[in-house]
Amino acid sequence: MSGIGQVSNNLDGTNSSANSMPARRPDYLRYIPAIYLGAIWLTSSFVAPFAGFENVPFYVIFAPLMFFCLPRRIVTYAILMTLALGAYEALKAIQPGFSFSTRGLIGIPAFACIISTVFGSLEVLRSYTDKELVAWLRTILLLIFLFILAQTILSFLGFEIPTRYRNYVLGINVYSGFFLEPSHVAMALSPFIFMCIFRIDQFLKYLGPSSLFLLILLTVLCLSATIMALWALAFLMVATSRLLKGNIFYTILACTVIVAIGIVSLTVPQIYARVAGVFLNNPAMYDLSDLNGSSLAFLKGLEMTAYSAVHFPLGVAFENMSVLAPHAFVSTLSDFFYTLNSNDGTSLLFKGICELGALFVCFSVAGAFYFLRCLAWYPPAKFYSLVILCFQFVVFAHFIRATTYFAGILPIGLASLIFALLSGFDSRYGVKRAGRSHGITRYEALNERAHISR
Repeated sequence: MSGIGQVSNNLDGTNSSANSMPARRPDYLRYIPAIYLGAIWLTSSFVAPFAGFENVPFYVIFAPLMFFCLPRRIVTYAILMTLALGAYEALKAIQPGFSFSTRGLIGIPAFACIISTVFGSLEVLRSYTDKELVAWLRTILLLIFLFILAQTILSFLGFEIPTRYRNYVLGINVYSGFFLEPSHVAMALSPFIFMCIFRIDQFLKYLGPSSLFLLILLTVLCLSATIMALWALAFLMVATSRLLKGNIFYTILACTVIVAIGIVSLTVPQIYARVAGVFLNNPAMYDLSDLNGSSLAFLKGLEMTAYSAVHFPLGVAFENMSVLAPHAFVSTLSDFFYTLNSNDGTSLLFKGICELGALFVCFSVAGAFYFLRCLAWYPPAKFYSLVILCFQFVVFAHFIRATTYFAGILPIGLASLIFALLSGFDSRYGVKRAGRSHGITRYEALNERAHISR
């Protein structure tokens, strides 16, 4: 294997070759990538306008600086990704009615820069011990909890903490800490949710019962339709992987749990209004209210995606989904609905199809196949591998709720899945088949096969 496939070293963590490990560096440099990833994970709601973009996360300014802390090949990856996406953007011009945008010309190199530096940072994390990796994840989870707890306590003490969300069950104000709303908290928790469902034994072994308690407590404190959907999606993907492997009992059990989550969730009027509004074509729901606003935003994204699939199969200009807003019926209801989620459609799936068209569809299908296959046949032998799988789940979690490619933990999920696919999708199957029964690494499997062939 050569090119990106060779140097990406299988982001699933199965290649432990000494040649692939980052060179030993001072401790403070080793921890800079973890701080960078933590900033992306937690601080994307701190934004400022820049070059036609209204909400640019402040962490973006650190991305170019990361090139000085990471291997030089990361710069090459950023350039290659910029050229590839730029070429695809030029190809879109063959579509009637297509027009380029300044946002796209700036957004493509910015996206390539962030995804590449995130990937480089994840590679550095591979050199961490399990203890260091666990400490990093625990710190992230604890910070999320502490900031939400602090806001909740301050509100009980009489301080005015702005929020427009109420807990569906507890009847108290819901605060989001680092984030703008409870659904964003849910997305930040998605790697922990998936790890809890996929490998509860590893979750308890490494992160401990206290982390599980915090995860459940945060789910209750920040209860939303989104976080319930994430728990159900995690069950669904694990159940699908077990079904592929022939484990019917687990699949039935998981489906039962999913149905139970759905039934319990729909007994909450606020969740029912959001979910039912998506599937029931009820004219009454077109009245603006807190209960149906999310449903209308989702329907608007669906209408924009349907129009784009027919008229722009390769996608509109990058970061220019808003040009499709006039073609959604929901946009005609009011000026508010015309601008509501016009540039994201509330879902990564909608935004990706609208702006990248067939390319994003291929990425989604290949990514889902790769991810489910890893869950079914290649259980992670190392904790780092499990963490990467949890990050890859983030991509599918954002099919439920997303704003931009740069928001929250999504860049980490995209980088982990994109480079996993680029690392040699076809060749990895045979290698892992050779080593899966012994739980050995890919490097060891290659050596074993070479020895047998001799």
